[in-house]
Amino acid sequence: MRRLDLVIGAEGDSSMVFYDDDGHTQDFKNGVYAKTTISVKSGDRKVISFHKEGSYPGTVERLTLKVVSKCKGAFWVSVDGEQIPRFLVRDNWEEAESGWYYNLSDRTIWVKCPKPSKDDFDIVVSTEKFDLIGMGDEADE
Repeated sequence: MRRLDLVIGAEGDSSMVFYDDDGHTQDFKNGVYAKTTISVKSGDRKVISFHKEGSYPGTVERLTLKVVSKCKGAFWVSVDGEQIPRFLVRDNWEEAESGWYYNLSDRTIWVKCPKPSKDDFDIVVSTEKFDLIGMGDEADE
């Protein structure tokens, strides 16, 4: 099983490309490759968008992201529109199939999940304002 690990500094908008092919043939010349553009939109709601081109199915089965968040952890995280569970204990996050964890020591939000089967999907990390017990601040909406 192949995993794609990314460290994302989401202080500003950015993008990068992840390229994948079989590594052995010249099939890429006929479009048998996977070129995934990963775009990051910064802000209190960080949107990490994945857009794949090419006919190669790709070899990545799992995603692990470390999203830099110097000021605070996340309120919630979603993958392809579905919120994933939060873990307060790192060991529990490591054992889980999917979820997120805020690592206070390096101030990163760790996200892991199976890669969605779609060619285009978003991972959203919300660091919008919330109170100490994790409830949204309704007065500011």
